[in-house]
Amino acid sequence: VLRGEREDVFRLRQSSLTPWFPLLEQHWQDGCRNGAELWRRLRANGFQGSLRVVGEWATRQRRAEAAIPHGSGKSPPSRK
Repeated sequence: VLRGEREDVFRLRQSSLTPWFPLLEQHWQDGCRNGAELWRRLRANGFQGSLRVVGEWATRQRRAEAAIPHGSGKSPPSRK
């Protein structure tokens, strides 16, 4: 690792949701924000993962949306 002989040290772990992202994002865009409902919809399409994984994804999505400012896009005036 120190000598640069290995490249796989910091590889990203693939989530069980990775193949399901397009469907999840489509349901999210359609207004479904409930983790349990998203999980049920994925299960109906063959998803084998847990409710917890989907619920955590939904929580991260809600927090990400809340972090985006919804103002006029203007900055507050600078101090003089």
